[in-house]
Amino acid sequence: MVFMTSQFPLIPTPQSSSFLSLQSFCSPQSLFTIFHQRSKFLQRHFPFPNILTTMSESTGKGSSKKIVAALERERDELATENTKNNEEIKKMKTEIEKLRTELDSAVELKTETERLEKEVEEAKAEVEKLKKILEEKESKIEVIEKEENELKQGNVEMEMKVRDLERKIGVIEMREVEENSKRVRVEEEMKEKVNEKRREIEELGNVLLEKRIELEKWLKENKDLEEKIRVLELSLMSMKEKGLELNWPVVAAGSAGGIALVTVIMRFLFGKRR
Repeated sequence: MVFMTSQFPLIPTPQSSSFLSLQSFCSPQSLFTIFHQRSKFLQRHFPFPNILTTMSESTGKGSSKKIVAALERERDELATENTKNNEEIKKMKTEIEKLRTELDSAVELKTETERLEKEVEEAKAEVEKLKKILEEKESKIEVIEKEENELKQGNVEMEMKVRDLERKIGVIEMREVEENSKRVRVEEEMKEKVNEKRREIEELGNVLLEKRIELEKWLKENKDLEEKIRVLELSLMSMKEKGLELNWPVVAAGSAGGIALVTVIMRFLFGKRR
């Protein structure tokens, strides 16, 4: 029986290292499945009671060689089965590692998916926010475009007013040029007239000076004549007082001279006034 146990290292016990290794890599449900499958396999292929019966019967008959041969065959079969089972265990370990990797990947994928969903929600919120900002910008752009059109219209009107003002300024400048030309021409004419009047005034001044000299001369002569007339009148009065001894021709002659003198003076004064 000890020999038989040593030939079955594949059958794990709770204290064996293989059991611990399987326990570390497999879940309890997987271990139960493995034990169940191995038990069925051993019961189907290696019924121990029959082997013991065969051994006892063979010992009684003295055929130990057959027993050894049978045990060797069983050993070889068990070794082959052990190798297959070891390969299956390796495959199962590989599959378990793969499943763990896939599980980790799935967890990471789930975490990444949740993160991406969160980012998508944040992106949606940001998009909504940007849409609102875009709508506000579009409204502002519409207002700016409206103001721009108004400014363009105002600029057109202003340009028209500027052209009108430039035209009026041109007309005013032409009028100013004409007025300046007229003013210069009038000033020149006035200067000529003033110069002419000055010459006339100078001529009149000279004539007046001559007339003044003549007047002074005539006044002096008139004064001399008046003095002579006064002397003559005094002489006549003296003669009358002495008694009518008057020489009428002389008196007549004297009176005629006085009248002539007075006439000359009046003509001079009258001609001077004209």
